[in-house]
Amino acid sequence: MNGWGALVGLAYGAGAASVALHPGPWRAVRFHRRVHEGLYGKSLRQRFGSGSLEFLGVNRQRRIQQRLLQAGETADAAVHVLRCVSAAVIGIASSAALLVLLVAMDQMRKPFASAFLMCISACLGWLIVDARLSARVKAHQRAAAVALPAFVESIALAVGVGAALPHALQIVSDRTSGVLTAALRSTVNAIRDGSGLESALRTFGAQFPFPSMTRFVDAVQIAIERGTPVVDVLHAQAADARQESRRLLLESAGRREVGMLIPVIFFVLPAVVVVALYPGFTELSSLAT
Repeated sequence: MNGWGALVGLAYGAGAASVALHPGPWRAVRFHRRVHEGLYGKSLRQRFGSGSLEFLGVNRQRRIQQRLLQAGETADAAVHVLRCVSAAVIGIASSAALLVLLVAMDQMRKPFASAFLMCISACLGWLIVDARLSARVKAHQRAAAVALPAFVESIALAVGVGAALPHALQIVSDRTSGVLTAALRSTVNAIRDGSGLESALRTFGAQFPFPSMTRFVDAVQIAIERGTPVVDVLHAQAADARQESRRLLLESAGRREVGMLIPVIFFVLPAVVVVALYPGFTELSSLAT
């Protein structure tokens, strides 16, 4: 048991050292880190993250990067992997602290259970960070779907007054703000750097893979290829996006309505039943005695 206690203490010390050495927002960047970044153009955190991506594979890295873009984040896949590794280390350190406490109280008698608990804690920390990213993706996509009708109407208004489509995109990106504006600025910069309008719009649509955005990008590309008036297409797509946004709001309201039944069923209804049956139960008890 003493050997297992020493092993658990060593694991806890390694986890605590890893957390302490990890540069978080509460710690200032030290001088040697600044020198390293100035000499090599890359921080130690980025180098560690890039090395940790080797076991994931190229396809997994691309999926992580795509999810980060869909969540509206500018970080790369290495930063997300480093967050997951840090969460796993924190999970191991937390479980190791619990195991040290149990060993000190002489309550831990199954060494394999302690190793299993540490593995579960590491996996749980990794999955929590990944689940938070998925939640941010859903929230960002939902906000983009709600903002899309006004966004398309702004582009249609700029095109309607005589601006070309690339110039209209630049006007909207400069004079509006919202979920779609940051991605639109990247699209405008890509067009300014020489990228084709269709490829830039396709990259813009890939960041928001919901149906109304896909239809908007496809309709604009078809209008550019065939030479049809873009204003009519934009107005039609704005109406379609508005209908899609209304449908999403109704679905969200339906889900929240079902969620509102939970406190009614588990809290209000049992209280009503108890209040209704308690007098009869007391009366029957008095008659039985």
